[in-house]
Amino acid sequence: LETKYYETNVRKQGDKLLRDMLQLRKDIENFKEQPEENILSNEKRLKEVEGHVLTKGVEIEKNEENVLRERLEMMTLQIKQELEEELLKEESRKAMLETKPNEDDDTKIKNFFQKLAIENSAEKVEPSKQKEKSV
Repeated sequence: LETKYYETNVRKQGDKLLRDMLQLRKDIENFKEQPEENILSNEKRLKEVEGHVLTKGVEIEKNEENVLRERLEMMTLQIKQELEEELLKEESRKAMLETKPNEDDDTKIKNFFQKLAIENSAEKVEPSKQKEKSV
């Protein structure tokens, strides 16, 4: 009785193992086939998404390009205005220098000769004082 029970039990376990092995084999075959199908479907989906992203990316790039162009134009205008202002300042400074030709130089020369005259007069006064002191 025990041996029959043992044999039937072993047969049931063997049958179960065979069914599990067959199921695993089917699963493995399906798993091998599915990735190929999944790869194709994933590639299609990826292309769709990439196409959508690229079109949006192109739109974004165009918008960014327009913004950058506007900024460049504004900066160019600002630089032109600054250059014009500097040119006007330079021209007005040149005009002032032409209306007052060498006034600064004239003042310097005048001050130089005044100092010389003062020094000469001081030297003339000092030797006579020295003569008086020595006498």
